[in-house]
Amino acid sequence: MAPNLPPEAGFPGLPIDDSEPVLEKAFAFYNDEIRPRREFHSDVGVAGEWRKVEFGKPGGELYPIWTSTPWDLREFGLGVAMYFQTLQLLTVTFFVCGLFNCQAINYYSSQKYSDGQPGVPGLLKGSAICTRQDIVCLDRECNDIGVKNLCLAGATQAWFDLSMTLCLLGLMAVVTLVQDNVSAALDESIQTAQDYSVIIDDPGPEDSDPQEWFDFVAQFGHATFVTVAKNNGPLLKALSKRRAVMREIICIIGNGKASQEEDDDGILDMTWDGKSFLDKMDEVSMEQAASGSADAKKRTQVLIMKTGIFGMKTMAAWRKELAKCNDEIQVALDSAAETPYVPSKVFITFETEAGQRKCLKALSAGLLTAAFDIGKEKVPPEHIWKGENVLAVKEAPEPTEVFWEDVDVTFEKRMKQQGLTLGITVVMVFSSVGVCKLLQVLAGTAGAALWISISNILVPTVLRKLCFEVEDHVS
Repeated sequence: MAPNLPPEAGFPGLPIDDSEPVLEKAFAFYNDEIRPRREFHSDVGVAGEWRKVEFGKPGGELYPIWTSTPWDLREFGLGVAMYFQTLQLLTVTFFVCGLFNCQAINYYSSQKYSDGQPGVPGLLKGSAICTRQDIVCLDRECNDIGVKNLCLAGATQAWFDLSMTLCLLGLMAVVTLVQDNVSAALDESIQTAQDYSVIIDDPGPEDSDPQEWFDFVAQFGHATFVTVAKNNGPLLKALSKRRAVMREIICIIGNGKASQEEDDDGILDMTWDGKSFLDKMDEVSMEQAASGSADAKKRTQVLIMKTGIFGMKTMAAWRKELAKCNDEIQVALDSAAETPYVPSKVFITFETEAGQRKCLKALSAGLLTAAFDIGKEKVPPEHIWKGENVLAVKEAPEPTEVFWEDVDVTFEKRMKQQGLTLGITVVMVFSSVGVCKLLQVLAGTAGAALWISISNILVPTVLRKLCFEVEDHVS
């Protein structure tokens, strides 16, 4: 049985256009409204500035590939701008290092070092590989022998290597300094809600009254908004999952038509050719299950759905997913009825940036101090919430970056999750080293090199999955 939910909880708000696609219109929409574009605003700044065209607004021109700077990309977010700024600085850094290596490459590939490195593949020519070798005895009886390289690196190469190392360290320091300055300049150039907001990480179970928070932070400045987020993460996740499933189902059965009478399924006030939502799903399920369709396109589509690739599923599978989502929602609602949701995070947006800065300066405490409420005697009494709680306060993330379904994660739970992923990571690294050593003994250098390549591909993928599946992040 489906839980008693409003239609907007699972039914997509945007209608689906059932008309045939027109490629020219699609490309026109993509070029004019989807692709990032800019337009010049002569009334901004001293000499005018280029600004990003808002999504859905026609006009403007595409960002130039070669002349766009990180400053031009600041409206896409600080992270995007800093990413391209870092690429620029790293390009300069490695270009300078390459210039220092030119002399070494020329020397190593010469006759003077190793007779021109005969037999060395082209991409490795110019490296320090030595082909001029001799057999030497490693013990008095010469039962154990080894290979000695006869190639000698001159003092010039040593000075160039040392100079490159010093230059690399210096350039990295410059990169750090430039990044800090550019990051501050970019952040100040675009004012967002983050610049006025703070997040309180550890409110008490009874601290759900916004007026109390308004009164508490009034000592730092006027608060415009107070948002008390409760620990209803499981319900939000279940509703989000159900909405996604409903969207997939509607994409298959179509929009339907509004009905004055409620369907017998109790979910949607819509009909499909006079059929209710559940009856329409049954009809589509029977059509997909029927063997041999005259339409080759539909046969192929159903075949792909049955395999489950590309995330496509049959209507019967989507119906099972919907029933599963409804059960999860009902469990969350029953749990909320027994144990009411309590505050987990509090977001406060000040009217001025000065108010936010003053609040952060006054309430920012150490991690352990806030987690265990220690050192209260060193904190002014007016900065302690209700005389008991040393609040964990920091700058809030951007509203669009908040994972509202994960705001219920406590400090203790987050530490357990991160400790688990750290332990798994350490085990993976040491296991990979062990396998690499074993392969080196059993299969030689080639086997070890192959394993290193495989692990370089698999480990980041596994770690990324661990980060998203095991750990919960507020933003």
